Amino acid sequence: MSLLPRDLFGIALQGGLAAGLLTLFAALFWLKRDGDRLGLNGEQLSGWLANSVLIGFGATRLLALAEDPGAALAHPILTFVHGGGWSWAEPAGWLAGAAYLIWKIRRDRGPLLPLMNILARTGVIAFGVYSLFEARAGRLSELPFAVEIGGGSYHPVNLYHALLAFLFALWLWKTGRGLWTSLFGMGCLLLLVSFLQVHLSTVLGLAPLQWVSLAMAIIGYGGLVWRRVQ
Repeated sequence: MSLLPRDLFGIALQGGLAAGLLTLFAALFWLKRDGDRLGLNGEQLSGWLANSVLIGFGATRLLALAEDPGAALAHPILTFVHGGGWSWAEPAGWLAGAAYLIWKIRRDRGPLLPLMNILARTGVIAFGVYSLFEARAGRLSELPFAVEIGGGSYHPVNLYHALLAFLFALWLWKTGRGLWTSLFGMGCLLLLVSFLQVHLSTVLGLAPLQWVSLAMAIIGYGGLVWRRVQ
């Protein structure tokens, strides 16, 4: 179940460029407010994030063009909206955007840990917003709020993600918790909901998403322990 229509003029909207733009606007708004609340330059922080997203977005499209020029040029609008799919171009492009953000923080001598705490909280709220616009059904369900698809009822996984992320982001906002708590909480959240999802493959009994979620939770918990003993 998504709050966006399935498509507009033949271009898919759910989970695509429109969802990404709405998520970006929400993230920039949250980042500015959180930064200003902590006495940092929220407008500067939101500018850094916006530029890093633009760099990541552009890099994924250029790398998709380099990876498969024929397919990219045959469908230029789809390539621009959706990129090149989850190939080497996708993670490499967004890593370029993340590298720019880290370089910008280091170059301008920003307070690294407070900024990472703010960005972590922003990531939680951005994940929640994006989940509202990404239609994703899970396992079969008989719950009254299940999504009807093709005669069957399924768990609205994206709405579970959105609700839990918003509640978690609100708690982070009130308590001031940051990077390590965000990693631990999001890892647990994703792992919990993942058991209601359908996974096409598993490795050692767990799906790739579950391994990533478990790694996030372990890293976050390790960071919390490290911070406590310092």
